[in-house]
Amino acid sequence: MSEKKSWLSRLKEGLSRSAGKLAGGITGLFTTRKLDQATLDQLEEVLIASDIGVAVAQRLTGNLAKDRFGKDVSELEVRERFAADIAEILQSVDHHLQIDHRATR
Repeated sequence: MSEKKSWLSRLKEGLSRSAGKLAGGITGLFTTRKLDQATLDQLEEVLIASDIGVAVAQRLTGNLAKDRFGKDVSELEVRERFAADIAEILQSVDHHLQIDHRATR
Protein backbone atom coordinates (compact mmCIF):
# COMPACT_ATOMS: atom_id res chain seq x y z
CA MET A 1 0.00 0.00 0.00
CA SER A 2 1.54 3.30 -1.03
CA GLU A 3 1.72 6.18 1.42
CA LYS A 4 -0.19 9.30 0.41
CA LYS A 5 2.17 12.26 0.04
CA SER A 6 1.39 15.57 1.66
CA TRP A 7 0.55 18.63 -0.42
CA LEU A 8 3.87 20.23 0.58
CA SER A 9 5.81 17.14 -0.43
CA ARG A 10 4.11 17.04 -3.85
CA LEU A 11 4.77 20.78 -4.31
CA LYS A 12 8.47 20.35 -3.49
CA GLU A 13 8.77 17.48 -5.96
CA GLY A 14 7.06 19.48 -8.71
CA LEU A 15 9.23 22.53 -8.11
CA SER A 16 12.33 20.36 -8.08
CA ARG A 17 11.40 18.87 -11.47
CA SER A 18 10.74 22.34 -12.91
CA ALA A 19 14.04 23.68 -11.57
CA GLY A 20 15.85 20.69 -13.05
CA LYS A 21 14.29 21.28 -16.47
CA LEU A 22 15.21 24.95 -16.36
CA ALA A 23 18.82 24.38 -15.27
CA GLY A 24 19.33 21.60 -17.81
CA GLY A 25 17.82 23.67 -20.59
CA ILE A 26 20.01 26.68 -19.91
CA THR A 27 23.12 24.53 -19.58
CA GLY A 28 22.32 22.87 -22.91
CA LEU A 29 22.20 26.21 -24.70
CA PHE A 30 25.34 27.87 -23.46
CA THR A 31 29.03 27.62 -23.14
CA THR A 32 29.77 31.19 -24.11
CA ARG A 33 28.13 32.54 -27.23
CA LYS A 34 26.61 35.66 -28.66
CA LEU A 35 23.06 36.27 -27.55
CA ASP A 36 20.99 36.30 -30.73
CA GLN A 37 17.28 35.98 -31.49
CA ALA A 38 17.48 32.22 -32.02
CA THR A 39 19.07 31.77 -28.58
CA LEU A 40 16.47 34.05 -26.96
CA ASP A 41 13.70 32.00 -28.60
CA GLN A 42 15.25 28.78 -27.29
CA LEU A 43 15.59 30.27 -23.82
CA GLU A 44 11.94 31.32 -23.86
CA GLU A 45 10.92 27.77 -24.84
CA VAL A 46 13.01 26.32 -21.99
CA LEU A 47 11.41 28.72 -19.51
CA ILE A 48 7.89 27.91 -20.66
CA ALA A 49 8.60 24.16 -20.56
CA SER A 50 9.84 24.68 -16.98
CA ASP A 51 6.42 25.99 -15.93
CA ILE A 52 7.55 29.62 -15.67
CA GLY A 53 4.67 30.82 -17.83
CA VAL A 54 4.60 32.76 -21.09
CA ALA A 55 4.44 36.29 -19.65
CA VAL A 56 7.31 35.72 -17.21
CA ALA A 57 9.39 33.92 -19.86
CA GLN A 58 8.97 36.88 -22.19
CA ARG A 59 9.86 39.31 -19.41
CA LEU A 60 13.01 37.39 -18.46
CA THR A 61 14.28 37.02 -22.02
CA GLY A 62 13.36 40.64 -22.81
CA ASN A 63 15.34 41.91 -19.81
CA LEU A 64 18.32 39.77 -20.80
CA ALA A 65 18.15 41.02 -24.40
CA LYS A 66 18.14 44.69 -23.31
CA ASP A 67 21.62 44.43 -21.84
CA ARG A 68 23.27 41.52 -23.61
CA PHE A 69 21.83 41.18 -27.15
CA GLY A 70 24.65 40.66 -29.66
CA LYS A 71 27.21 40.24 -26.88
CA ASP A 72 28.91 37.13 -25.55
CA VAL A 73 26.95 35.62 -22.68
CA SER A 74 27.68 32.62 -20.49
CA GLU A 75 25.42 30.14 -18.74
CA LEU A 76 26.39 31.66 -15.38
CA GLU A 77 25.42 35.17 -16.53
CA VAL A 78 22.04 33.92 -17.73
CA ARG A 79 21.34 32.04 -14.50
CA GLU A 80 22.37 34.99 -12.33
CA ARG A 81 20.28 37.42 -14.36
CA PHE A 82 17.23 35.16 -14.30
CA ALA A 83 17.61 34.56 -10.55
CA ALA A 84 17.73 38.31 -9.86
CA ASP A 85 14.76 39.00 -12.14
CA ILE A 86 12.69 36.17 -10.62
CA ALA A 87 13.48 37.41 -7.11
CA GLU A 88 12.29 40.87 -8.14
CA ILE A 89 9.08 39.45 -9.60
CA LEU A 90 8.38 37.41 -6.48
CA GLN A 91 9.10 40.34 -4.20
CA SER A 92 6.61 42.49 -6.07
CA VAL A 93 3.82 40.00 -5.29
CA ASP A 94 4.97 39.09 -1.79
CA HIS A 95 2.23 39.61 0.75
CA HIS A 96 1.04 37.81 3.83
CA LEU A 97 -1.84 35.41 3.48
CA GLN A 98 -4.73 36.44 5.68
CA ILE A 99 -7.35 33.81 6.35
CA ASP A 100 -10.79 34.79 7.53
CA HIS A 101 -11.52 31.95 9.96
CA ARG A 102 -15.13 33.07 10.29
CA ALA A 103 -15.76 32.16 6.64
CA THR A 104 -14.69 28.53 7.19
CA ARG A 105 -17.19 27.82 9.94
